[in-house]
Amino acid sequence: MPVHTHAIALIAYDDVQMLDVAGPSEVFAMAARILGEQTGYAQAYAISVLSSRGGEIRSSSGMRLMTTALAAAAPDMFDVVLVAGGQGAQAAGADRELLAWLQSAAPHARRIGSVCTGAFVIGAAGLLDGYRAVTHWKSQEALARRFPRAQIVDNVLFVVDRQRVSSAGVTAGMDLALHLVESDHGAAIANAVARSLVMFMQRAGAENQRSAPLFAQAAESSVIDKVLAILHARFNEQLSAVRLAGEVHTSTRTLQRQFKQKTGYTVHGYLENYRLAIARGLLEKRIDEERVARNCGFRNARQLRRLINLQLPP
Repeated sequence: MPVHTHAIALIAYDDVQMLDVAGPSEVFAMAARILGEQTGYAQAYAISVLSSRGGEIRSSSGMRLMTTALAAAAPDMFDVVLVAGGQGAQAAGADRELLAWLQSAAPHARRIGSVCTGAFVIGAAGLLDGYRAVTHWKSQEALARRFPRAQIVDNVLFVVDRQRVSSAGVTAGMDLALHLVESDHGAAIANAVARSLVMFMQRAGAENQRSAPLFAQAAESSVIDKVLAILHARFNEQLSAVRLAGEVHTSTRTLQRQFKQKTGYTVHGYLENYRLAIARGLLEKRIDEERVARNCGFRNARQLRRLINLQLPP
């Protein structure tokens, strides 16, 4: 397998979200390590963390990070440029030196974009106009108002639109980085990276930021708790809202309303997303697709594959 070095620039600033920098960095570094073991070439990715002035910056958590000054990094030397998010994104979006550097890098980078609220910095540089993008779900409306010429995609993990890439908050930056690794070196390497970093699975870009199991943990209703327990234990059965309402002794209308309020999903939508999450994990273990489909409650492998394809990066 021929391997060449991809130069990665991760843009940071004071009050950056540390995981927005460290997460993608670790994905690219692990990919380089795995490719080094397989090919003998350990420089598949060269990672630089840049800031306007260089030197030490302070993250939003108080951790310190050493960076290289933009002036010491030619903007035409990077294959991928990612601006991290964080509490300092607003100030970074007013940094003229940083915006000028990004504008100079854009024509040369194979991919340029953001993690989380780093999208506001990319937008301030004029690099979102005419492109689809995403940010943390709490900031989506603000991003859409701030940059009306961009098309802000609602509630997905990451978006790839031609040369522009963007991800939702925090850990979604790792999902975007995994996608870029897969684009460069194939699914087997990306899956090996995910396993090495003990990630639950390689999530598709179109998956919801508000994950079904996570948001369900906040459910307080005893009725909804019972329904969730049934869905988790018997997800491979045909469980309609009507059937579930009968099992927990409530009306279908009340169940649907309370379930949506507590989890953000319809019963059907939650069950489908939960099944897909389980199925993806099984498929990564190379279990027969038809068997996975049956065990996870899908009609057949064709239906499973269709639903998985709907969750490919938008």
